[in-house]
Amino acid sequence: MSVLELCEVTRTYGELARRAAGLAGTFARAGVGAGDRVAIDLLNRPEYLETFYAALLLGAVPVNVNYRYGVEETRYLLDAADLPVPDPRSRRQ
Repeated sequence: MSVLELCEVTRTYGELARRAAGLAGTFARAGVGAGDRVAIDLLNRPEYLETFYAALLLGAVPVNVNYRYGVEETRYLLDAADLPVPDPRSRRQ
């Protein structure tokens, strides 16, 4: 039985749980823990739900960043959520 069918991608409950747990492990190794906020700036795709649930597995708070937001709207949201605002000049290519 599939739980998710989006963008021509189908995930079962088991696959969603396994992928979210793997990402939660990656977050934990990066220092994310209970009470931390995790900004999610993704399109409406299965990876969004996997990231959302990964944050919840750690007790972290998922913060949605609408992919249509401009720079100033995103900066405002990240500041209001007390998340670090990245410097676009330091982006890896």
